[in-house]
Amino acid sequence: IQIPPFAAMPETVKQIPPQDRW
Repeated sequence: IQIPPFAAMPETVKQIPPQDRW
C-alpha cells in the first residue's frame, strides 16, 4: 500500500510498514 505523506496519518503509519508507507 502506497500513501502520500500528507495522507499518512499516525493511525495509518502504525498499520503500514515504513517501506510500503512511501
